[in-house]
Amino acid sequence: MTFTQLNVDEPENEAIQRHFRLRGHPSVAIVTADGETVQTFVGVQSAETLAPIIEHAIR
Repeated sequence: MTFTQLNVDEPENEAIQRHFRLRGHPSVAIVTADGETVQTFVGVQSAETLAPIIEHAIR
């Protein structure tokens, strides 16, 4: 599992921002190892919200 932070204001990250449809700050995209986007969120999310989605994604 990898967690990555990127600055969407940097021009080199524009393609990633478009690909995952990241629209706000902060944004979270949960992606499987195969590159499938499981879910995206805008705004701060609790561990209780993210944990079951991450568990599903790593299965």
